[in-house]
Amino acid sequence: MTEGAKQQSRFGIGVKTSLICGVNVLVLMAIGSFVLLKFQAGLTGFFVEEYIQKVERTIEEQGEKRKRTLDERFRLDTMIAAGMSAPFVFNMDDRGLAIALKTYMEIEEVAAVRVVDSDNAPFFAIWKGPNVKTGEALPEDLALDGALSARADSYVKDEKVGFVELY
Repeated sequence: MTEGAKQQSRFGIGVKTSLICGVNVLVLMAIGSFVLLKFQAGLTGFFVEEYIQKVERTIEEQGEKRKRTLDERFRLDTMIAAGMSAPFVFNMDDRGLAIALKTYMEIEEVAAVRVVDSDNAPFFAIWKGPNVKTGEALPEDLALDGALSARADSYVKDEKVGFVELY
């Protein structure tokens, strides 16, 4: 053997094969790690998105439930106010009606109460401004949402004497 052949044999086929296999293993491990990290990030994103959707659905369901409860409570309050107002409207006692309806203005959700007689003429109104104010009708410049109101008829001995509307 010559000296050149001895030097080449130092890096023989075994070393070269081991080196190539080691590089291949490193490349495959890097690719595998990258794929696993990408998969894990996608899976984490999926779970986070699912959680957000569940929380949003829960919030919407609770909002709808509370809205239904508020509507039912508001309708009940309106029916009570209509029953309570009926004798005052029948007897044309707006001062007594003012005293009776002032308690409704203490309910946080109630912004105004309008009482109309059987001829559809305004009889009495009470509303919140800076202070509780009363009058025959609600002021035109008072901003009330008709969608957030409830109305109930007032009766005295099966005779309709008007209606009450809570805003």
